[in-house]
Formats: sequence, C-alpha cells, structure tokens
Amino acid sequence: MHLVPSGSLVTRLDSEVASFYAAIRSESAYGVDLKWDANNQLVCEYLSAKQANIVKGAVVVNGGQITVALRSNITNNVAAPGGMLYNLKKGS
Repeated sequence: MHLVPSGSLVTRLDSEVASFYAAIRSESAYGVDLKWDANNQLVCEYLSAKQANIVKGAVVVNGGQITVALRSNITNNVAAPGGMLYNLKKGS
C-alpha cells in the first residue's frame, strides 16, 4: 500500500507504507479497509492475512506526518464478495 497526496501517481518506492498478502475483510471479501483514526493516523483493518507488514510506520505527505497502523481480526460484514479491484471494475 502506498500513501501519496490525492491525485498523485505512485512513482517512488519510498511511498510504500504497508504490504499485504492474501488479506481478507470477511469470509467472502478480499482486501483491506482503510480508516482514519485521527487526522494523522491511517489504520489498515482486515480480518486476516498470510502476511501483513508495516514498511514505514510514518511518512510525510504534504508537509504533515502520517502514522500507519495495522489492525487484524476486524470483520467487514458489508464488504462485497470477491476482490476489491474486481468489484470496482464491475461497478463502472
């Protein structure tokens, strides 16, 4: 996962803040939910993952420091079944 200013392209590896492999949000939905706990803290919520790692615990975006945290064992019961990218493409 990369954290960049809104509208920016991901072009640099130093924008990577977390990585996930086989993350799920529910028994039928893949992916990770992002939640702002505060103006400067982004939390990645998911039910489980084979791998979940913080690459950088804090980054500076538009002059402000943003901290990143992982929160497992969170079920999203309203997440659409399947993968997040598939559901985005299906909706367009």
